[in-house]
Amino acid sequence: LKDVEGYDESKFDFEEFDQDCERIVGMAMDSYVRAEYGNLWETHQLRPHAFGHTWSPGYELPAGMLHGHAVATCMGFGAFLSWRHCDWISEDEMKRVCILINKLEL
Repeated sequence: LKDVEGYDESKFDFEEFDQDCERIVGMAMDSYVRAEYGNLWETHQLRPHAFGHTWSPGYELPAGMLHGHAVATCMGFGAFLSWRHCDWISEDEMKRVCILINKLEL
């Protein structure tokens, strides 16, 4: 935040920010539990947060991959298939996904 023009730490309400973060994380977790209840083994993929969980459960453990890396490879491959074989997204959109995965070092 210190790099943000006009930022004044003395006027920043850390307590309010902390409460907002707790509320956002709580809402996200509530949504996740609603979507996942009854699907702990990921047997169905109709989930709003499941991007990257299509094929990765099948190769993550046998390949000895970390969960985040397996999900990232699945996201990249899914983006590639969506562009190249399904024409659901543009090449630029596919590259955007892959660049983001790279920038996050996944």
